[in-house]
Amino acid sequence: MGVTMDIGLLDLSVVTDYLKEILSKYIEGPPSLESCPLWKGKDVKPFVTANPPDIGDSDNPFWISLYLFHVSQDKFQRNPLIDRGSQTASGKQLQPLALDLYYLVTAHCDGNSILEQQAMSTVLKYFHDHPTIQVNSLGPPKDFFVTMEIETADELGRLWQATTKPLRLSVVYKVSVVFMTPERPPEAAKKPTAWTVEAGPTDLSSADAVQVIGTFRRVTYTGPDNNPRAYELSPATATPDASFLLYGLNLGAQGKSDNVYLLRPDGSEQNVTAEWVDAHASTKDRFSLTIPRANAPSPGVYQLLAGNDLPNGDAKAVRSNATPFSIAALVDAAGGPIAGGDPIRIGGWGFAGGKAEVLLGTVPLSEGTGANDPRPGQFKVIDDATILFRVPPGLSAGLHAVRIRVSGVESVPAQWVELP
Repeated sequence: MGVTMDIGLLDLSVVTDYLKEILSKYIEGPPSLESCPLWKGKDVKPFVTANPPDIGDSDNPFWISLYLFHVSQDKFQRNPLIDRGSQTASGKQLQPLALDLYYLVTAHCDGNSILEQQAMSTVLKYFHDHPTIQVNSLGPPKDFFVTMEIETADELGRLWQATTKPLRLSVVYKVSVVFMTPERPPEAAKKPTAWTVEAGPTDLSSADAVQVIGTFRRVTYTGPDNNPRAYELSPATATPDASFLLYGLNLGAQGKSDNVYLLRPDGSEQNVTAEWVDAHASTKDRFSLTIPRANAPSPGVYQLLAGNDLPNGDAKAVRSNATPFSIAALVDAAGGPIAGGDPIRIGGWGFAGGKAEVLLGTVPLSEGTGANDPRPGQFKVIDDATILFRVPPGLSAGLHAVRIRVSGVESVPAQWVELP
């Protein structure tokens, strides 16, 4: 018989409670359910309890006791040959423990042996008609078999000698096979969703000079399935109103390197500390930067460096090395993530005619500049916040990412086109 981890129980009382429940329903059962004909219309009915027969139920003089008095390992479900795969690293068993539960079933009614025999008849009939029970509590359904055990009068007599009550009408039932859940094996490690690769990292902790190491940004966006997605970029590709990091050594030292400079392609530098730096999120080894949209540089490749507030060329000016980063056009995801219409409108910031590229997946569109453009397969930059394009003929059905580049820097994913 195959055994799986999900058929086990941690608590044997679940079986006992279920036996009590099904017998009580059989005795008290309304007409819509199966019920015992012995008790239909009667005011006096037996109460089912799990207490031992010498305790019973103090609030009810007429009761049936279902007392779990013995537990043994099922001899047909033993597994003496334990292989290494059935144990944890600490040697704990992973095979479920197969048990047989033995219940002493007793009927009790002071001064009325007829009611006792009727109550016992109820138990005998129910378990004869329902030899299989299914427990649905605590996980997947579990099937158990209920069988009457053949006990001699001497064996039952010795059992009753252990109680404080005189011998009563009783029978022994075995419930099998009940599996106790073992410890679960350790779960396999989850697949990584992000990782960092370092090639020959250098320890700069002993250096006194101001140095910048690189820029970093974690990009988050909403995918075409409306679920959040993310990826990381280093060097960073920044967009207005989104933060990114500048890492380095001895940054933020008062009077020495508490300023950040933008180095433009023509070699000129601009102090962007007041506008870009978030002082509360910055530390001695990183600046947290956010480019405001109002005065953002146009998309392209730039460099950043750190230093003091003295102008370059001053004898006391301090400057670090420079590290590259990019600024991308911002594509508005509002109304998306799947764009529609003909022509299709893309809103955002930083679009520039003659410097922009539009691709649908891997298919590039050509730029149109005429009054009637864009035509199918073309895009047109209306202004720095608007691009219109038309889908090229023959483009395959399905979902196509709208990719926009300005000055060679690609924007964060934000819009998709779905073709039927």
